[in-house]
Amino acid sequence: MGVSKEDVAYQMGFDYMLRGVGIKEPTYDAKIVVSTLDSFAYNFLRVPVTEIFRELKHYAIPRTRIFTSTLFLDEVHMLNRFDDEDSGKVLSLLKVLVEFSLKTKTPMVMSTATLWSSFRSKVSEWSGNRAVFFALSKEEGKSGSFVYVRDKEFEDMMRSIKWRTSIVSEEDIVSKVEEHVSKGERVLVVRDRVKDAVDLFSRLDIDKKVLIHGRLCLGDREKALENSRSAKVVIATPIVEAGVDWDFDAGFRDATNVPSAVQVFGRVCRNRVGCEGSAYLIKTGESLKELDRVC
Repeated sequence: MGVSKEDVAYQMGFDYMLRGVGIKEPTYDAKIVVSTLDSFAYNFLRVPVTEIFRELKHYAIPRTRIFTSTLFLDEVHMLNRFDDEDSGKVLSLLKVLVEFSLKTKTPMVMSTATLWSSFRSKVSEWSGNRAVFFALSKEEGKSGSFVYVRDKEFEDMMRSIKWRTSIVSEEDIVSKVEEHVSKGERVLVVRDRVKDAVDLFSRLDIDKKVLIHGRLCLGDREKALENSRSAKVVIATPIVEAGVDWDFDAGFRDATNVPSAVQVFGRVCRNRVGCEGSAYLIKTGESLKELDRVC
């Protein structure tokens, strides 16, 4: 595309993690800008992040950059990861963005491996049925608002994996994880709540284990992500369901959210052909209805 390293800038709060990697550009004045959703929202809503507490704000520059760009929202399934109050706020922002995109003819692309049906319905409603959805399928074609694309290489890779899928109770997680580790396999466990993740981490008598959740300070989180590369067991909350290219032999996930389960199991046998992968749905009180619905 003719894009050089100097063409890429960022706007987010993780300065110390990105210092020396790229250029920070609060006004979005670059060919490509990578931004967090909160920074983008402030700039879009005429509250420039660098002048948020000033009486006079120069909001026109970043908004002009937004108006004349193609917007790419990655990992949009994460919008379903907020609590009820914040989820409503985020979806309200997305509704405004869809309406803005149509009225100003600003192209917008939303990307995720797990686009849940209720979200598709909302986007269709907000766009007046003008949204187009691209999805993997067994055959190429088009039907209504869907464009189906076939990826033969991906299909062959997935068919080569031998899957073992099980439902496990909370009481048996420790023994199952230790069983896989004893075979020299790597394990990923994702729990909905920080409390459950911390509790499991403390109960596992395994060296080279890592705990990752959103309440860690940025420095500790960065260190945990680095250590996860060689860890035998990674225990985390849904914070790891985006932007992490991991490869495990077994994955465990609370059975409370099907798209999230797909995200976790997508990190089992991720980059291997002919792999044997184990996928475990964790049965909890909250997950019984979801299990009844999908099993």
